[in-house]
Amino acid sequence: FPEQCQTFVRREIDEVVRRGHDVSVFPVASTPSAARAQASDACACSSVIYPSILNSGPLLKAFCRDPKLCGALLVALIRDTWYRPLTLAKSLVAFAKGMSTVEIVKTGGYDHIHAHWSSYPGTAAWVVSALTGIPFSVAFHAYDLFSTRIALNEKIEAASTVVLNAQYSIDFFRRLYPKVPDDKVMLLYNGLNRDRFAIVARDRPLVQSCPLILGVGRLVYTKGFRTLVEACHLLDREGRTFRLVLIGKGPEARGLSQLIDTFGLQASVSMVGELPQQGVSRYISESAGLVMPCIVPRRGASHDALPNVIIEAQAAGVPVIGSDVFAIPETVRHEETGLLVPPGDAAALKGAIARVVDDAALAEQIAKRGWEEAQERFNVHENVARLLERFEKAGVVS
Repeated sequence: FPEQCQTFVRREIDEVVRRGHDVSVFPVASTPSAARAQASDACACSSVIYPSILNSGPLLKAFCRDPKLCGALLVALIRDTWYRPLTLAKSLVAFAKGMSTVEIVKTGGYDHIHAHWSSYPGTAAWVVSALTGIPFSVAFHAYDLFSTRIALNEKIEAASTVVLNAQYSIDFFRRLYPKVPDDKVMLLYNGLNRDRFAIVARDRPLVQSCPLILGVGRLVYTKGFRTLVEACHLLDREGRTFRLVLIGKGPEARGLSQLIDTFGLQASVSMVGELPQQGVSRYISESAGLVMPCIVPRRGASHDALPNVIIEAQAAGVPVIGSDVFAIPETVRHEETGLLVPPGDAAALKGAIARVVDDAALAEQIAKRGWEEAQERFNVHENVARLLERFEKAGVVS
C-alpha cells in the first residue's frame, strides 16, 4: 500500500486525516519492505499495520470470542468460493488476516472500518466487524463487482454503507442486488486534489509541433491499447508526425510490442512501463491528449468502470478521447468534455486523435469543459466531506 492503482485511496485517507480523524491502514496484501516504508512516508495515516497469520495466538483468541459466529462466517465464505480454488485460497488468507487483527481493532479505540474493494479487504473488514461489533462500510471498484464477487449477499447485508464510484456501477449493482435499500447505496467518485492539478493545467503547453498522445493503464485486453496502436498506424500512413507513449505494465505488453514492430512504429511509439504518480502527471501535463480506448470484455471478465487516469487528465486540462462504454460517458461527453468513439474502431479513433491535434479551438474547448467537470465532480475535499457526513449520520464517526 499504496499500489499504483490505489493513489485515489491515499488521497482519500489524506483528506480524512486533514479533517481531524485518525486513520490506520491494514493492507491485506503484503508488499516489499521498501514499498512499505515509502507508503508510510507518503500517506498521512497514523499507522500502516500489516496483519500476520504466522502468529497463531491472535487467531485463536479471536476464534474463542465467538466460535459459532466464526464458523458461520467461514461457512459463508467457503460456500461462495469452493469452486474457485485460487479465490478460495486468497479468501481464506484474508479471513485469517481479519481474525488476526480483531484484538488490535477491538482495543484500539476505532469507531469505523472502511474497506476499499469488497473482495479480500472486504472479507477482512466483514470478519473484524462481526467479531468486534464495530460497523463497517465497503467500497466497490472494478473486478470485485464485475467478476470476482465473494460472499456479497452477507457483506452487503452487514455493511452500514455500500459505496460505488460511478453511476454505471450502481446500475450494475442494482441488477444484481435489487432489494438493497436505496439509503445504503452511495455514489462517490474517486477524488483528486484539485489544487495540485489546477497548477498542472495552467502549465500545459497549448501547441505542440510533434503532438504527444498518451495511453495510461494496465496493459490488459479491456483497455483497448491494441486499437490505439492500430489507430497510430493509420496516422503514420497519412504521414503525420506524432509520439505515442504507453504507460503501464501487464499481460498485453509483449503483444503490443510485437504489433508496434509489425507496423514499423518503433520511432513513434514508446512503452515506458509503470511509472510513479509524479511521472504519470508529468506526461499528462506534456500531452496533446489522453486516449482511453476501452473495449467490452468477454462475458464475466473484469473491467474498469471509469479509469482514474481520465479524471486525472481532465483535471490537468488535457483533452480526453475515450470509448463510448462503461462509465466513460459519465464524464466524457462527446464534443463537450471530450470525444467519444465506438470501442474497437481504429479508424474512428484515428479521426478523433486527428481532430484534437488539428483543431486547436476544439481541443481547448473540450479541455476547458473537462477541467470544469473535474473540479465539480472529482474534488476529493468535497467527496470526503460527503463520505464523512454519511458516517456521522449513521452514528459511526463524530
